[in-house]
Amino acid sequence: MMYKGLYISDVILARLDSRSLALEPRERFVVTQQDIHRMAGIKLEHDSMFRGDQYNHVDLFDPLYTEVPSSFFDNIQLAVMSYWIPEFDPEYSAFGTYVQNKCELSCPFLDVSERGSLSPNVALTVAMEYALADDLVEQALLMAFEQSTVPVAENSYHALPKFSSSGIVKLTAEPEGNHIKLLASRVISEFEVSSENFKLAHYLEELLEQLGVPQGQVILSFKRNTSIFKTYNYHLEADCLTSYAMDFVDPAPSCMTVMRWLHQKQHTPIWLSEFAILIDEDEESLSAHCLVIQNLAQSGEHK
Repeated sequence: MMYKGLYISDVILARLDSRSLALEPRERFVVTQQDIHRMAGIKLEHDSMFRGDQYNHVDLFDPLYTEVPSSFFDNIQLAVMSYWIPEFDPEYSAFGTYVQNKCELSCPFLDVSERGSLSPNVALTVAMEYALADDLVEQALLMAFEQSTVPVAENSYHALPKFSSSGIVKLTAEPEGNHIKLLASRVISEFEVSSENFKLAHYLEELLEQLGVPQGQVILSFKRNTSIFKTYNYHLEADCLTSYAMDFVDPAPSCMTVMRWLHQKQHTPIWLSEFAILIDEDEESLSAHCLVIQNLAQSGEHK
């Protein structure tokens, strides 16, 4: 089977209510965190484990599970899980196994972590590359989880999520009934972004030429407070580069930006342009991600 692309058939999000339990985590978790921090030469701030809502990944997954019929998990050939920060006070030693058993998934199950707040973005890239390279993958799942309780070192002042949420994106090789087509999902490494010659406008120009996408039919989405947006904006004026129409997404620290952006696009039949690009930046580095999608409802290809 020859794929011409992948499509978004479903985007389901769950945001849990804020709460303040301030319960002592399991001793096994506390000891593990203390050891991890000590090995890194830093000291765990014990009070950080009482801030936030103290949800774990099971708490975050179950609301998603109840949102969909049991048939939602039928005929899945690939599942990719992602998260910014390792699970707080986990219920199970392997959360992926919990999901596999509950959803009766027998497909390959990949875990994307240690990629900062871009973990779901990287997971989407992995899922696309895997699916497009394997003729047997006709449906795939991307899952993302974010917690507001994060054990941190003393005086670390990390950018942290404000609330707990989760999401599932279903990818399919079948365009019928779907209006979002995935055209490209590219990681832009910190090394590349920080190089002297890197200009996002040139990067986008080359990418869109490869994809055969007219620049005038594209709208860019950014977090306004990111380094890559500020640099892009500076080069537009300083070098008189070609600009695009722009809109902005919530600038709050989160790994769920890509999930919420896709959810909004899926539930908006008519966009401001036929093609949309999300440029997301890691909260802890200069690494970035570029996602290009097409609205088939506006292209005339929608069935």
